[in-house]
Amino acid sequence: DAKRDRGDGDDDDEDDDEDREDDEEGDLDKLSPTSRIVLAAKDVATLTIENGAAVLYHSCKNTTTYHETDPRGLEFEPEDAILIEEVLKSDPTLPVQVKSYSHPLGKADLMRVIHFLARERIVF
Repeated sequence: DAKRDRGDGDDDDEDDDEDREDDEEGDLDKLSPTSRIVLAAKDVATLTIENGAAVLYHSCKNTTTYHETDPRGLEFEPEDAILIEEVLKSDPTLPVQVKSYSHPLGKADLMRVIHFLARERIVF
């Protein structure tokens, strides 16, 4: 029953959000080269090159509160752009092992970018 789920009027949404963030951080710690990730949705983000930097724009962390999140793009090194573009072009219905992607600077940079994309909810 929807009325029963609403509770007694106390707003527990903030506590739920904090619990969800703690769970997500724990999941990020478990991310490894053998983990499978999947794109959140087709066209979930846009990657551009601006002033020599790769800039990623997305709306995965939007909230119902006006301007609660920073609307600016997220800057990456130009070397990250190839990996980000490959992830953004992946099929959102097919999980992919992290190690099947590559980064021109190596495994540590691959994991850095994948962790960031997961934290931003662009991949799960």
